[in-house]
Amino acid sequence: MIGFWLFVRSFRKLPSKSVPTVFVEPLGATGGFLDAAGGGGWGPMVVTGLLGAGAPSP
Repeated sequence: MIGFWLFVRSFRKLPSKSVPTVFVEPLGATGGFLDAAGGGGWGPMVVTGLLGAGAPSP
């Protein structure tokens, strides 16, 4: 269900405001740590987090 919701949301109209920095910095740090520590996590963690927050699709 979450994957479907993110897929549908990625085709919506682009938001007029950007995602707040308060949200992006911890998300990037967590994704970078997971990528370095476990060999993965940047894509699944960061991209879905940004899409869920309303960022435009990459």
